[in-house]
Amino acid sequence: MRVPLRPLSAVLLLVAGSSALAAPVASSGTTIRLEVPVVCQLVHRGEVVHQGNRYGLGQLHEYCNSPRGFVVQVEYQPGSLRGAVVLVGNEQITLDGSGRGEIMRSAGPKIATVNLTAIAARDDFDGSSLQFQIVPL
Repeated sequence: MRVPLRPLSAVLLLVAGSSALAAPVASSGTTIRLEVPVVCQLVHRGEVVHQGNRYGLGQLHEYCNSPRGFVVQVEYQPGSLRGAVVLVGNEQITLDGSGRGEIMRSAGPKIATVNLTAIAARDDFDGSSLQFQIVPL
């Protein structure tokens, strides 16, 4: 008995073709990674206003996106301003004459505006000599 080749070829192609259709399809992906730079800015605005033994020093506008926080420091001429008290919002520091002091610390990012006031220890207080800086942690 002789089997015609055409129907047998068609069956073989169907069987073989079905495995060819099941071949895996290639895929790809993309990973996006962003790094946000740490930006800290501190702006001191206002003039010294004398009110008895208190001095209004204006305001500090602070912005820092550091996830670890930041410190605000005051710098002044070493040997001067010993005993003066600087009030920054609810924080205060008594200057020890070293020329530098930490007046505020934050444990995370922050945007704020705080009032600055100083209480003089002596009559020769010069609030214009105070310099403020922000340092990310």
